Amino acid sequence: MLPRALPGQRRGVRVGGIYGSGCGDVDARKGRDVVASPVSSRVAPARGVSRLAELAREAWAPALVVFIALGVLLGVYFALGGDIRDFLHMGRRLLNKGGDSSAIIRYDPSYHGYAADGVGYDGQFYYYFAVDPQHAAPYMDLPAYRLSRPFYPMLARVLALGSPALIPWTMLLINWLAISGTALAMGDILRRRGFSPWLTLLYVAFPGTLAALHADVTEPLAYGLVALGLWLRERGVRRIWLWSGVVFALAVLTRETAAAFPLALAIAAIISDGLAARGQALARARAALKAVWRPALWLAGVMAPYLTWKLFVFGWLGSDGIPSVLAYSPIPFQGLAQLWPWPPFIWGSALFVAVPGALCFGLAVWGLWRRPAAPELWALALHTFFFCVLLPLVSWDLISSFRLSIGSVLALLWAAPLLAGLARRIRLWMTLIASLWVGLAPVALVGFFL
Repeated sequence: MLPRALPGQRRGVRVGGIYGSGCGDVDARKGRDVVASPVSSRVAPARGVSRLAELAREAWAPALVVFIALGVLLGVYFALGGDIRDFLHMGRRLLNKGGDSSAIIRYDPSYHGYAADGVGYDGQFYYYFAVDPQHAAPYMDLPAYRLSRPFYPMLARVLALGSPALIPWTMLLINWLAISGTALAMGDILRRRGFSPWLTLLYVAFPGTLAALHADVTEPLAYGLVALGLWLRERGVRRIWLWSGVVFALAVLTRETAAAFPLALAIAAIISDGLAARGQALARARAALKAVWRPALWLAGVMAPYLTWKLFVFGWLGSDGIPSVLAYSPIPFQGLAQLWPWPPFIWGSALFVAVPGALCFGLAVWGLWRRPAAPELWALALHTFFFCVLLPLVSWDLISSFRLSIGSVLALLWAAPLLAGLARRIRLWMTLIASLWVGLAPVALVGFFL
């Protein structure tokens, strides 16, 4: 776990610049801002202005703004005549494929929002799974693969009390609350480490986050649970390994890409314990074994529910659910290179996903050279390596590549205080990365209504 103060910084010292709060000193031990009393001041701030500034420094302030802004966005969408089923992106081709397998999943001739290409997008699969779990497989392109992420559709089903008419609403509500909750959890983590909680707006403004909200897919809930797990560890709650393990297990059951974070925590714990035992007089083998077995056992507990569910799906459908086209590329950015010459949307993936992803991976490797036991840096390195550097060809379309980078944005926010404390110039690199990530935010906002 990181120290409460940044490396080379005394506790309670203000962190300025673009990444600092810029509003006062930070008591890093308690995560509260401490307003310094100036020796002299010409004009005392108005009490109302001062109170407003204090509220703006609270971790919940940006989360509340996010919640309201997304609510306004959704309200405008529905006011313009949008239908709740638009977020499912259903395709008639797959509905016809399923035929009469389900008595609930049916083509509705009164609804005119079916995908023009006849195929639709991923949200429809989670909807079919939620409304009729037993008979949803025939309506999916890759059933074993789609059914390997059960928590999001099952949570939507539970909240809707099994009502097919309410499930589209609960799916949207879950993601709306998950994005807002991520802003709250990460804002509190950043604030406790001396950074402005408003930096979490990067996560919300990232086009992948908006695309995931518009498509009723799993990423907002999965990484919202990851943020909750990181927050629990930051707060140091009792039985932290148990509660964080449960939360991370649910995150992996929501989307398997979330496993990069508990894996990073386990690797960092093993390295940290190994370094701590290195100078002891005890037997090296015993110390090494003790350093490994606890984090490894915790990681196994996190992954056990997902692996058990995968075995169940395999026995049910007779497939492991891993399409060969989704195999990682053995050469960095090989999948992207194979698409050359690039059409315009691939250029967007290259500039706004591949470039910042490569920079993040470089920063993480550089940071690990200096802080090998930092879980934040391991999370950033693992996520960018597997879901950017080695991304297969089929995942380099604009929406998929942005969705797969959502976890990288979260990892960079988690790692930002540590990286900024290692070298001043790192802040400039992180600013460049953030600027590239949000470069297509206006396009994503317009696309939300198309």
